[in-house]
Amino acid sequence: MKVLRTLLLSVVILAASCGGGPSTADYAAEVEALVTTMNARLDGLDVEVEGTQDLQAIRRYAEQRVLARNDFLIGLRALNAPNEVAELHDTALEIIGRVTAAETAMADLVMASDSLSDIEALWETPSSSARSDV
Repeated sequence: MKVLRTLLLSVVILAASCGGGPSTADYAAEVEALVTTMNARLDGLDVEVEGTQDLQAIRRYAEQRVLARNDFLIGLRALNAPNEVAELHDTALEIIGRVTAAETAMADLVMASDSLSDIEALWETPSSSARSDV
């Protein structure tokens, strides 16, 4: 996740520093707004589920995390990246897509779990490793 945040911050900084006129600055502001919104949603979800032993709450948490990631990815795809940052934008889309796919795979496993112990065991699965590696 630190790599993802670093990449997104790099997109914002690079876009803001390029001399391509207001479209580059506008792009940077839009990316920053998307990142801020997603992070606030994910942080809020983390607070809501912290310490819970309620299986339904954990399932809602997993589902809402996927929705937050998907909304971010949709928003990022909708942006027109200036030429100066087009390659970095495409790289960010690829990475965000992989993070979203890994998060979705984990959420699917959470939804199929019958108990909290099943969910705790998910952290040892390849899906969890893939999510952490991205």
